[in-house]
Amino acid sequence: MFLILSGYGLYKTYKSSAVEFYKKSFKKLYSTYWLIWLLFVPPGVFYFHRTFDIVYGTNIIGKFLANLFGVHLFFGFWGYNPTWWFMSLIIALYILFPLFYKLFKNNYNAVFLTVISFLISITPQLTLLPKFGFVFCFAASFVFGMLLAKFNIIEKIKEKINKVSGKDKIFLIFPFCIIILYLCYLRIYYVGTGEAGSFTIVDVFLAWLVIQFVFSITRNYKNIFVKFLELLGENSFSIFLFHTFIYGIYFYSYVYSLKYAILIFPAFTICCLVIALIISKIQTIINLIPLKMQQIFNK
Repeated sequence: MFLILSGYGLYKTYKSSAVEFYKKSFKKLYSTYWLIWLLFVPPGVFYFHRTFDIVYGTNIIGKFLANLFGVHLFFGFWGYNPTWWFMSLIIALYILFPLFYKLFKNNYNAVFLTVISFLISITPQLTLLPKFGFVFCFAASFVFGMLLAKFNIIEKIKEKINKVSGKDKIFLIFPFCIIILYLCYLRIYYVGTGEAGSFTIVDVFLAWLVIQFVFSITRNYKNIFVKFLELLGENSFSIFLFHTFIYGIYFYSYVYSLKYAILIFPAFTICCLVIALIISKIQTIINLIPLKMQQIFNK
């Protein structure tokens, strides 16, 4: 879902040169990534006994630097936090994005690149490559997001849904939910069989339908739930980077003390959102420091 939205959002907002895009994007990526490093890794090393020698094993300095710059998965290891594999992926996709954008200027090229990315993602010879296969495997989601943006597919479907009367929308929502549930079943099945490429394709369409459903149903409303989703979306990247620390590494017993998924999920989501808002506030303060320093020296 995050990859589709990343491709969609970048395509809609890309207006600068490749150099300016790289400067702006990587500054934003690394400012969040390094702040979360600073906030979550030291407690792990000094308090939770998750030391670098335990995590990295051999070649600690080299792996530490690769992990620090988010390129660790290209060197064949998961990193201090296994969820940070995504950092390596998004760096690669951001590097490729200006090229993808140029190719997307032509409608036929856009469709061709999307089809090729899907075919590559289900090709075992590529998806099982130890160092670069993960980029091929997940690029389809990113490129598909660009395709949705180029042809305004999400907006056009929403317009069609808005033309349907209130009562008839129920007949649209029901099959929509059935398809989503069926795709969830397929994903669980393919994960169980180990067919990585197949469940990646299922993920793309499952994520798209969920995005389409939420956008089409909630876009016309401004209630508390919609505002909560917007806030969650704004902080999704930082949540993705630190949530594993909370539920899987440091506070496993506390998170799962609620026992039931129906209680664990909302409580954990709210907890992560609160932490993300605190991190966002810290980032704002850090970003103001250079400006304050400049004002002091100008006096």
